[in-house]
Amino acid sequence: MKLFPEAVSWLLLIVSLYLPPSLTAQSNRLLPDSKPMPDTLFDQEKAVEAAGLKSWSASERAEQAHALALLEKEKEIDRLKLHHFAICSYLIIGLCLLSAAIVALLFIINRQKVRANRRLSEQHVALQKVKEELDQNLDKLKISSENLNNFIFAASHDLKESVRSMTSFGQLLERNLSAGQIDSASHYAGFIVENGKRMNQTLEKLVFFSELFGKEQPSNTSVDLEQATCQAWDEVLKGRNQDSCTLNLGSLPPASGYPALLYQLVSLLLENAVDFRKEGQHLTVELSYQINRKTGVNAFVLKDNGQGVSPEYLESIFEPFKRLNPRGKGGAGLGLSICRRIVELHQGEIWAEPVEQGGLAVYFTLPVIKMRVAEPAIS
Repeated sequence: MKLFPEAVSWLLLIVSLYLPPSLTAQSNRLLPDSKPMPDTLFDQEKAVEAAGLKSWSASERAEQAHALALLEKEKEIDRLKLHHFAICSYLIIGLCLLSAAIVALLFIINRQKVRANRRLSEQHVALQKVKEELDQNLDKLKISSENLNNFIFAASHDLKESVRSMTSFGQLLERNLSAGQIDSASHYAGFIVENGKRMNQTLEKLVFFSELFGKEQPSNTSVDLEQATCQAWDEVLKGRNQDSCTLNLGSLPPASGYPALLYQLVSLLLENAVDFRKEGQHLTVELSYQINRKTGVNAFVLKDNGQGVSPEYLESIFEPFKRLNPRGKGGAGLGLSICRRIVELHQGEIWAEPVEQGGLAVYFTLPVIKMRVAEPAIS
């Protein structure tokens, strides 16, 4: 009887091998009081399968947990990347703005530097011009100072000579009058009067010469030089032998300037020609307007057949108190100097050239209103 339950158990085991698991489970429930078979092959397989299922489930859950952890880490990495990207973007934008600010600042500094250099260059050029003008003015001042010293020396020497002559002849006159020598008194008195007139002329010319430096701009008054020359010629020949002098006038255009000064110009030139005429020869003076052969410019020219001047003295005759004649003959040595100052005041030039047949030709340029140019005369 004890073997029956064991037989039934073996039978059910064999049947369970060939039945589905569900029927096996039901058969197990039909036998509640039956005891499980200990350590059977079936239990081992089920245990292995259950352990495998349990291991797979745990592995799957671990993989899922690992996948979730990886997903969270990827999200964290993406978030950090976005954060880093934003920081880098802000840094790049900041660097770009800083670079742009630096470039703009450098551009502004460079532009200001260029402007400053330009201003400095302009100021340097202006200073150079001022320095050149100062140097020129200093040179002119030195020349003027030297001329003034020479002028004062020559003027004082010339005036002292006249005073000394007057004093000497006055002493002789006083001595002769005291001795009762009346015959020579008129002779000495004549010398005194002549030297007095000479000194008076020198003083008048000095005053006139100094007044010329106070004028700056020339006048625009039209001056008829033909009429002015005729009047000056009559004035120069007063008290002289008019038959021994001849004036030939060419066609002269009216000049623009100071009438009194231009009259004084032609008067002094005519007076110079008369004073330095050749002894015993008829004086011929010619004033015309023509083209100068050497310079090629239109100029007035006054020619005479007088004593003339050596080529080495053609420039010095226009300096104050430069006289080539002996003392006591001619004027005070200011006539041609005054002529040069008058011409320069009218923005012109004056120079002298020798004449082939003897004599002197004085050329001078003046602003003219009508230019009627004659053919150059053969000198």
